[in-house]
Amino acid sequence: MAIHSLGGPRHESGEHSWVVLISECLASLKVMDPTAFLTLMLTGLGATALMSAVGLAGGTIIVPVLVLVFGIEARYAAGTTILAIFFGICSASVTYLRQGRVDVKLALLFDTLDILGVVLGSYATLLLSSEDLAFLLGCFLTFVAWRLWAGDSRQAKGYTTSLDRPIWKRRVVDKEGNVYEYKLTLPQLVLSQVASFASGIATGLFGIGGGSVDATIMMLIGVPPHLAVATSVFGMTITKSAGVVSHYFLGNVLLDIAVPLSIGAIAGGQIGPRLASRAKPELLRRALAITVLVIGLRLAIGRLM
Repeated sequence: MAIHSLGGPRHESGEHSWVVLISECLASLKVMDPTAFLTLMLTGLGATALMSAVGLAGGTIIVPVLVLVFGIEARYAAGTTILAIFFGICSASVTYLRQGRVDVKLALLFDTLDILGVVLGSYATLLLSSEDLAFLLGCFLTFVAWRLWAGDSRQAKGYTTSLDRPIWKRRVVDKEGNVYEYKLTLPQLVLSQVASFASGIATGLFGIGGGSVDATIMMLIGVPPHLAVATSVFGMTITKSAGVVSHYFLGNVLLDIAVPLSIGAIAGGQIGPRLASRAKPELLRRALAITVLVIGLRLAIGRLM
């Protein structure tokens, strides 16, 4: 399969650069093997449909496929995946917004430091060996997955000190009339900022969605599962946009791979929210815990092998 890197330094200006980009896109589609095209499209569809239903993006499925099946270098796999799943989560976000299950203020809270983390993570792919960082992230995700499975939700109820006093109160009503309420304390708000930076680093460095951090922490601090899933996906549109720009200018996007992946991801983004709307809150929490546990173990064990 012909592989074309998208991005890197370009000296064409304005309109001419876009003409060149579109020409490259059309040329890549003409030379692509139909079987490879279909495989990539189905990979994007399946990954986005399954992962967007639990608040994730699908990068943890797509990146290994690109590396192990198509033999693509890790940094190109990460950059190409971020572009594809950006379209997927935009598609899913539209559906979640129509369902009325996105808390925009909460999404912005968890995205405060995401862009900084994405940019630093993207450049780190050129400067650092990611094995040790992958191990640390894997251990962290394994720990929070265990806490999530155990049902350790830190929702503010009674309080005895000023740190226990809720300072963030939200009430969201979706299109079906379901009411979602939660309260956050100061320590929980601080934790949201740590999660924001960590999810950005994870996105830029490993090509995985920051939702694996954001959605998990949201549920742990007491955000209702349906609201956490939808808000996490919506919030990733901001993170992924920064990741797409960073990897584009670093030349990490492979055009041949990105096009069919994106087509499948857009379709998958319409399926995931519909699956989530039919699931009970406990099922969503358990499904997310299992998914994050698998991601964490894969990152941690990969470092030890």
